[in-house]
Amino acid sequence: MAETVSILEALTTQSREQLMRHARPRHFTAGSALFYKGDDGTWLYLIEQGLVEISLMSLQGKKATLNHLGPGEVIGELSALDQLPRSADALALTDTGGLVIPKQRLAEVLRDDSDACLEVIRLLCSRVRNASDMFENRAVAPASVRLAHCVMTLIRKWGETDEQGLLHLSQQLSQAELGEFAGLARENVNRLLKEWQALGWLQFHRGQLTVLDAPALQAILDQSE
Repeated sequence: MAETVSILEALTTQSREQLMRHARPRHFTAGSALFYKGDDGTWLYLIEQGLVEISLMSLQGKKATLNHLGPGEVIGELSALDQLPRSADALALTDTGGLVIPKQRLAEVLRDDSDACLEVIRLLCSRVRNASDMFENRAVAPASVRLAHCVMTLIRKWGETDEQGLLHLSQQLSQAELGEFAGLARENVNRLLKEWQALGWLQFHRGQLTVLDAPALQAILDQSE
């Protein structure tokens, strides 16, 4: 499984312990919103279990999925840092449990830990670059490249190898959710998944994705560069 990087990992052990002393448990049921774009960002949330979708809705009512976040990842730190309203919607795709941390506590910790501030800046810059890559991919790439990019991104993040050496996505996602993440209609996702299954590159059954030939999917991305 790919290593999870969160804002908490930028803190020293002492600073992290100081911050977590103010954390309080909070649960969200599947389908409920943690927050919506424009809400006040008064807290950040450390996911301990479950899956959360970060998305934006266009003026035309079309949803674009920006990310899926799971255990060990933090949501809402941008508003906690820049003091501005939420920049996207956050929806619990499954029953989700975690810890709420008041934003003022993060500011206090960062004021006392200059090294952590630099690490946070590097982390946020990396996310900006990733967002730029995602925008470019959705804007100009053909459907096969978009979906291959989506699958490889998810596998790098949540891929797990079983005893037979098969690479599974640990989180279950529907074709519609894959489409929202890749910027494709569900029909296009369905067509490509069937083609790739026939080629022996992957398997997709009831939300469970198994990659059988990662180099073949990577080759689609390499040829597009």
